Amino acid sequence: MLKTKTHKNFVLMGVLITLILLLDQSIKIWVKTSFGHTPVNIFGDWFRMIYVENTGMAFGTTFGSGIWPKLTLSLLRVCAIVFIFFYLRKKIREGVSVEFTIIGSLILAGAIGNLLDSMFYDFIFTFDPCYYYNFQEGSHIYYNCDYIGQVELRPKGFLLGMW
Repeated sequence: MLKTKTHKNFVLMGVLITLILLLDQSIKIWVKTSFGHTPVNIFGDWFRMIYVENTGMAFGTTFGSGIWPKLTLSLLRVCAIVFIFFYLRKKIREGVSVEFTIIGSLILAGAIGNLLDSMFYDFIFTFDPCYYYNFQEGSHIYYNCDYIGQVELRPKGFLLGMW
């Protein structure tokens, strides 16, 4: 019985992570490519969406400016994913409930989704150095925009993407 339950939980974990990642990335790409910077009515005037990018972690907090804080955050994401994966695998082997497997899989999928965003965002979407989402004071990466003058840009590249 335990082997069957363990196998089912591993299958459930794999299916959930795959589905959540597909849904998460699809919605993010749809929003990034479809929404402008004016509110979009979803359910009349009652429920509206406005496109905003978060340049940091939760609530926009950061470790600072420049390349090293961004890389540090991405490396912390990798460490979190490895820890969560092995912890969840251990718990599934111990015979945890389906509910625990579901919750752990959702958390793991979210962490993987965040890592994928930081890895590939700058390769999927065009980088406009004169667009204010790409400004980051203290980065020491300067660019001269014709209509606003010199600006400081966020670092860009692998493991440095937004979201």
